[in-house]
Amino acid sequence: MVLAALIGPPNSGKSLMFCALTGQQSGDSPVPFSTDRVYVAPGVPALGEVTIMDTPSVARHSHRGEWLGLIGFEAARRASALVMAIKCFQTGAGPLEYPGCTGDPLEDLQIVEREMLIADLIAIEARRNEMKPSDPAREAATAIHDAISGGQPARDMGIPGSELEDLLGVSLITAKPVVYALNTDEVTAYEPDRLGSEEVLAQRLDFRGAPVVSFCARLHADAALLGEGPGREMLAELGVDKDAAREVAYAIRTALENAR
Repeated sequence: MVLAALIGPPNSGKSLMFCALTGQQSGDSPVPFSTDRVYVAPGVPALGEVTIMDTPSVARHSHRGEWLGLIGFEAARRASALVMAIKCFQTGAGPLEYPGCTGDPLEDLQIVEREMLIADLIAIEARRNEMKPSDPAREAATAIHDAISGGQPARDMGIPGSELEDLLGVSLITAKPVVYALNTDEVTAYEPDRLGSEEVLAQRLDFRGAPVVSFCARLHADAALLGEGPGREMLAELGVDKDAAREVAYAIRTALENAR
C-alpha cells in the first residue's frame, strides 16, 4: 500500500483536497489549524493502491510542536510520499494573520519546507546522540545533518529514502518523494483556457523535478460528496474535464518511480 500525506500551510485548501480525493470530510473549515489530527481514507477506488492522509497544517515553529505540527510530521514520516498543498489564488481577505500565511504561495511553501528540514535535523541529532562514537553510521549521520543544515532536502542526496532510514534508524521527512498539488479558484476551473496563476506557479516549481497537478479543491470536493455519477455530471455541466483523484494518484506513483 502507498501511503501519501497531505502537507500544507494553514488555509491552503488541504482538507478540501482530502475531500476532493476521497469523498470523505476531515477538518475543513475557514478557520486556520482546524485539522487537529490525522485523517485516513483507505479503499478509495479512484486512488487505486494509494491511501491519502490529511494532516495538521504546518507553520512557523511547527517543529517545536506548535500548531500540532509534530502530529503532522509523525504522519509524514510514516508516509511513502508527500502531497504538498499550495493555494495559488487570493481571497478577498488577503493574507491571514497567522505564521505561514503570507499570501505568497512560494513563500508559504518555503516556510513548510524549512520546518520539515528543521524537524529532520532534530531527528538526526537525537539519533546521533544515541550512537556510540565508534558507530560507523555516526559519520554518515553527521554528513547528512550538515547537508540538511545547508538547506538540502534528503531526497536530493542521491540515496533512496529506505536506505537512509536503514542507515540512520530514522525516517526523514525530506527524503520522501513529493507531488505539488495546486489549489485553483473556481474562475480558473470554469475557464480552462484562462492563464491562471497556477500555471505561472507550476513553471516556477518545474525546476524541482517533481510532478505538479492542479485542480479546484472546492469544486472537486463538492462533486466528490455527491457521489461518482452525480459528481461527474456536475463537473461536466461546468465544463470541467478533470479527474483530480486519478491525476493525483498517477502523480504519486510517478514520484515514487522517479525516486527509485
